[in-house]
Amino acid sequence: MKSKYVLGMDGGGSRTTVIVRTADEEGTFRVGQINFNGRNSWEVESTIDAICAELAERDLHPSDCLGICLGSAGVNNPFLKQEIERQFRRAGFAVEIDICPDFEIALWAALDDVPDATGRLTGAGLILIAGTGSVGYGIARDGRTKLTGAMGPLLDDRGGGIAIGRAILRAVVCAADGRYPPTTLTQLVCEQWKLTSLDDLVEHVYAPDFVLKSIGELAPLLDRAVTAGDEVAQQIAAEQAGYLFELIGPIVDELDLGNEKLGLLGSIARRSTAIRPYLLDMIRTAYPQLTIIEPTQTAVAAATRYARKRYMAE
Repeated sequence: MKSKYVLGMDGGGSRTTVIVRTADEEGTFRVGQINFNGRNSWEVESTIDAICAELAERDLHPSDCLGICLGSAGVNNPFLKQEIERQFRRAGFAVEIDICPDFEIALWAALDDVPDATGRLTGAGLILIAGTGSVGYGIARDGRTKLTGAMGPLLDDRGGGIAIGRAILRAVVCAADGRYPPTTLTQLVCEQWKLTSLDDLVEHVYAPDFVLKSIGELAPLLDRAVTAGDEVAQQIAAEQAGYLFELIGPIVDELDLGNEKLGLLGSIARRSTAIRPYLLDMIRTAYPQLTIIEPTQTAVAAATRYARKRYMAE
């Protein structure tokens, strides 16, 4: 499809979803991650080269691009933002590149709206994202915004997958020396990571090549343990749900959003059978007039919609 096009992109923790949109057609593909915070900067170059390869298969060239809207985690790091733009320029993209936080395009998707020419949304509401990490973000009808969380797994991200995984590991360690009662989480962790003892666990997590993000892969074990009636797991679920709820309160109160919509996003907020019931109960008790929604539009679709509106005059 040889023609002018725009790109909408959602840079997640492990992959980047891209929509390429021409006047007549739309295609979606996925490449590697573009957020290299805590990793190697060369991954940005590799990801953008992969984007160019996908475009070439569609007979599209960087010079055909009219504009790009990219939402990504980590772009509050100025160096990351500069490096992304530099690599796009290196690859031949000479157009304007709108780079914004991933939670911003997620809010657009939840409200089914994108900024107008002045940068304003027409609606109001908030989102809670709980996946690998956790973040709350909202906008008032007068345009004021507020962000909670979004400080990464080393500083915050409580209620997200990595934090849940760490809580699970902490429970396993504490159960081993008697500080916690025995928990089925011990067996579940050993099965998933193919361990036979506490010494194996210590060796595994302190290995030089251990990746912090892999702790988040343990989060689904909490659902299984809670379903089995494990009391330690139930305590973890209630605690982590409370951390997620803490992200909502300051936004609702400061922006007066108690009668607006709250979009729940991310695997933990939407699908965790352990945490979601606690979270919903807390929200409904504190903010009974808040409408909880499950957004149907994806963040990458919202980014593409914005790019079309701005650069294709739609």
